[in-house]
Amino acid sequence: MAGNNITDNKYVNAEEFDIYVLDMGFGEVGKEPIDNVHFYSKNEPNKAFKLEKYQVSSLKPKRFHEYLVRVYYKKTDGSYQKIQQKAEKRFHEWCENSEFIDSVVPLRPH
Repeated sequence: MAGNNITDNKYVNAEEFDIYVLDMGFGEVGKEPIDNVHFYSKNEPNKAFKLEKYQVSSLKPKRFHEYLVRVYYKKTDGSYQKIQQKAEKRFHEWCENSEFIDSVVPLRPH
């Protein structure tokens, strides 16, 4: 199979990996949480109001949702280190090509 060859004469099998995707976010997907926040003034403490977009700090994040992907290679013997390293490299390439933010955490045996 073209494209599956990771190292010389070795193929990666999907069952050799555990993949966990953690969906983290707050608010409704695609909407800004600040849109659902009501503010109060000391001059009118019983009257709620919303802020306009220009009144909200420019320091607030542009994204309120992210995914944390953890990929574990099940085999731990030394002969599979090259496969693990190549799979990690391919994953980072996929993140880059898919316009995902790629935050690298060093590999450690589990």
